[in-house]
Amino acid sequence: MSARKPRTIDEFAKAKQRALCPVCRLRPTILAQITVARKQRYTMPVILAWLKSEFGITLTTEQMRHHYGAMHEGKAGLREQT
Repeated sequence: MSARKPRTIDEFAKAKQRALCPVCRLRPTILAQITVARKQRYTMPVILAWLKSEFGITLTTEQMRHHYGAMHEGKAGLREQT
């Protein structure tokens, strides 16, 4: 029986944020579509309505703002200190 390889700090932080953030818990395919929609400048109400209509997922604007404001799409949600 082999011991489990320890996670890096980055892997640990990402797992922790995904456990807490409802946007991070979305399937990767859905997150990818949201990313494309944001780049195409779809408004947040349109994206939220699409999530509810097509997938039955209810999120709030505040949850989405927190996800992107905390840079969850970047380095484990942590801001680099300068």
